[in-house]
Amino acid sequence: LYKNDTTLKKMTTMLPHMLKSGRVSYYGLGLYQYTFNGDIYYGHGGFWGSLIAYCPSKKITFCGNINQVNPSFKTSQLIEKLLQEF
Repeated sequence: LYKNDTTLKKMTTMLPHMLKSGRVSYYGLGLYQYTFNGDIYYGHGGFWGSLIAYCPSKKITFCGNINQVNPSFKTSQLIEKLLQEF
């Protein structure tokens, strides 16, 4: 898929970044690292509550959109509940 085999390695080499909220986010080259139910996913989210992420160990791709910037619930809890089935 990529001309240079090292591109995926660069995208999945995560560096910690401190957020204003005090939480730490892990970011590579265009990808974020997410942990849901103890499994590592790589992906990217959007402003309106969209997310696409892939878990290499389970070969699962998750794609969702809630169309809300500030929902009244924790989106990570919703995603974890949905992924419990896999």
